[in-house]
Amino acid sequence: GFRTDLASVPRIFWFIVPPYGRYTRPAVLHDWLYKWQHISRKDADGIFRRTMRELGVPLWRRGAMWCAVRLFGWIAWRKNRRQTW
Repeated sequence: GFRTDLASVPRIFWFIVPPYGRYTRPAVLHDWLYKWQHISRKDADGIFRRTMRELGVPLWRRGAMWCAVRLFGWIAWRKNRRQTW
């Protein structure tokens, strides 16, 4: 019953980072961590970055994706906090 949008990449950037790829499993895990918030947002973002590295996502792509979640992830984090509690 868990819903994910895979990598939450705005459509305009899909030519650089499509919503799925080698980073799909880390993105799903990251969505789950954001949904249930059993750990801090910073730790969830770090796990996202580490799992992308372990799955061989190129440095430039995982760096860009990690920066995006650090800059804009607070929006989803707050939304999920309101829905979970």
